[in-house]
Amino acid sequence: MATRRDKRNGMVYHARDRLLKRRLQEWEEECARASLPQSTTMSKCNMEAAVMSIGGGSLWYRGVATCLQQYYRNVKPPVKGFEIDFFVDGMPLYKSSRSQFWPILMKVFNVPDSPVMVVAIFCGESKPHSLEEYLRRFVEEMNDLQTNHLAIGQQLYWVCLRAIIANAPAKSFIKGVKGHTSYSACHKCTVEGQMCGHRMYFPYSTDTQERTDELFCAGKYPDHIIRPTPLSDMINCDMIMDFVLDCMHLIDKGVLAKKWTYGLTAIQR
Repeated sequence: MATRRDKRNGMVYHARDRLLKRRLQEWEEECARASLPQSTTMSKCNMEAAVMSIGGGSLWYRGVATCLQQYYRNVKPPVKGFEIDFFVDGMPLYKSSRSQFWPILMKVFNVPDSPVMVVAIFCGESKPHSLEEYLRRFVEEMNDLQTNHLAIGQQLYWVCLRAIIANAPAKSFIKGVKGHTSYSACHKCTVEGQMCGHRMYFPYSTDTQERTDELFCAGKYPDHIIRPTPLSDMINCDMIMDFVLDCMHLIDKGVLAKKWTYGLTAIQR
């Protein structure tokens, strides 16, 4: 017999699934109103079957291949292959709720006119509890596409990863490493951070060593890595070089913001 707690948890899961499906439908309607190509919407997807429960919430997975095949179903791609940038970030749905989305988006770099496409969306009251559940299907699909190519019509097209783009907190999360305010937070080298008042900074030193993909995947950075990530199993994915530095946190909200603050304070005085 189901307990009261089981029933309550079941109600939460159903409500979360309904929220995810409603948001997907709203996104589709917004695309239609904006006169975007029909292939960029989700009208052809079976949303009921695509949403699955994972730790912390629900995951809707569309897939890289489906995005490209739908977009180019009526027109031949202008290239022989696809060089893809992926974007990952978390975003709140409401100010009065903990519900949030963690989408995986993609953009074909060598086709500048192509739209941003939705590969997957996680919906929950926190970030995904398990990187394995959140990213494994994406990694397996990319490995298959990079090995066996993508079929569109009667032709095969190569697929490769160009970069994974995320802000500092999201990048630390999907890589399974310490956050950007930690002592061993630097993604590029082994420099140790130092505290100056309430701020963490990373002094330049010629004694520090650059981090490498080989040592990262071998787990040789115990002070930096806190959990394994499926991304380390992706073919042609360099865990150091293929992750873009975060301009927003490093410059716009960091040094530049402080300069603006100090400058405005000086002007007011």
